[in-house]
Amino acid sequence: MKKLLLILFISGCSFKSLVIPNLPYILANRVDSSLHLYNDQEDQVKVDFKTLLTQEKVRVEQIKNYFNQIEIKNFDVVDGYNFFAKNYYAIAVKVNRILAKQFSKLDSHQIEKFKSSMLEKNDEILERIQDKTNEDYYERYEYFFGSINQNQKSLINTYIDTFKALSKNRLEKRKLVQLELIKALKLEDSKAKELRIIEVLDETADRSAISATRAKSLEQFKQFSKTLTVKQVEFFKERSVFFNEWIDEYLKSY
Repeated sequence: MKKLLLILFISGCSFKSLVIPNLPYILANRVDSSLHLYNDQEDQVKVDFKTLLTQEKVRVEQIKNYFNQIEIKNFDVVDGYNFFAKNYYAIAVKVNRILAKQFSKLDSHQIEKFKSSMLEKNDEILERIQDKTNEDYYERYEYFFGSINQNQKSLINTYIDTFKALSKNRLEKRKLVQLELIKALKLEDSKAKELRIIEVLDETADRSAISATRAKSLEQFKQFSKTLTVKQVEFFKERSVFFNEWIDEYLKSY
């Protein structure tokens, strides 16, 4: 990533025109940070991600069209959640097969480094959850809607515990998945190992069920969207243009 930023600085290129064509490299680098791949493994992951990015253009176009049709003040949050959860799962299962193929090839040295990385990352996530302030949550909304008023902040405040509960639930689920992955890595048969890893990852990617905590967060956003001002709606539309530019760059690149 540092190399990419250096190239950006030297060339003066727009960030998206540099990042999007290099997504296979960036994604492979993310995988490597957890699995500690050897060079030939990382090269294969790059190839696999490039293939995936090419295959998913139609789906991404559909996501773009759905997003552009959103009337944010009248947005059906449950329908939106179900739409994005379905498409997330469809993409995730393909990513999971890329990951499982490399997971099943890890040697003992890589497995130990994976375990260590996961423990360290879990601690980092927990620390972020504990340190997150109300202002941090406001910033999430302001990224999409611009400055928010005091009444909107008060509405967000009433759901802070819900947001933190979601984060903690994700962390606990992450830890359980890691335990199952470590068990799978002990299997002797490489094909059985790969299939079990796919099964574990696919189960994790399924977001179709809406938990009680998730339902509360969706209700909060439904209430919040009703409070949006004309200026905030316009700000969201401007953000949508930014989103479209990134999608168009992706569609052009693959």
